Amino acid sequence: PLRRLRLRASAAAPPATKQRVAVLGASGYTGAELVRILLQHPFVEIAALTANSQAGQPFSAVFPQFATQKSLPDLITMDDVDYDDVDVVFACLPHAKTQETVKELPENVKVIDLSADFRLADVDTYEEWYGKPHVAVELQKEAVYGLTEVARGDIAEARLVANPGCYPTASQLPLIPLLKEGLIKADDIIIDAKSGTTGAGRAPKQGTLFCEVTDGIHAYGVASHRHAPEIEQGLNRALEAAGAPPTAVVNFTPHLMPSKPKPEPKLQPKPEPKPEPQPKSPSQISQAREPKPEGSNERSCASPPNLTGPCQCRAVSSR
Repeated sequence: PLRRLRLRASAAAPPATKQRVAVLGASGYTGAELVRILLQHPFVEIAALTANSQAGQPFSAVFPQFATQKSLPDLITMDDVDYDDVDVVFACLPHAKTQETVKELPENVKVIDLSADFRLADVDTYEEWYGKPHVAVELQKEAVYGLTEVARGDIAEARLVANPGCYPTASQLPLIPLLKEGLIKADDIIIDAKSGTTGAGRAPKQGTLFCEVTDGIHAYGVASHRHAPEIEQGLNRALEAAGAPPTAVVNFTPHLMPSKPKPEPKLQPKPEPKPEPQPKSPSQISQAREPKPEGSNERSCASPPNLTGPCQCRAVSSR
């Protein structure tokens, strides 16, 4: 994916100046991975990195693998960011925190939110699954769900982009084309997904300690994982775009593996049944047995008629 990113960036028309970027919440795993990608983008300059609890430290003090990147700014608090000097903000903040933060940002700044705060278009669904009321309802109305392969044009024009979750991205990309073509049933899709421990964040938790996860694999969030409504939302949008009713229902079960973060969903959709061939009527059988005129190039039966399928024929050439 990074190689494709570099190729696409190189082929694009370069902007007059590089886009100056601020990463809010840069001290988490999401922030570190984002910084790694942005450093390879030819049209981006990282202008600010925030981490309130590590403000004043170099980024390499938190992530030593960036020790050679001397151009990176030191960590600062969010209150110290000069948004007049920023074109794009990437928000890598905890759920519910981004809504409060984005409301206070200048309207000329574009925002890409990597939390789940703007992924669900229906604010009641958000409250049901995340346990808190949505506090930026007006912003939610303008948010674009950022699945690039599906909404590339809308993303380019958007001020606020909701970056999809890891499991929803890996699940939607193979399922959406199948649904659009009517090849699978929408109302009974099984997603057996697996991922590493970094998805749980960097804060220490008993369930993600080495001794808890090594040499094993276990399901979590069974029938209650927050990515399930996000996946169904994307699949139903695809069905509606294809002129079909939004009937997608997923049985989504994530599993935790002792590995690096690479979501691996095993998809088990059921194919749509194809119509059974209709038996031939007596009149159709009689017509098939009628002799053809001399000199005809039409096909003639070379075997007894097949009552449950097409006749086995050969071409008769004219003399």
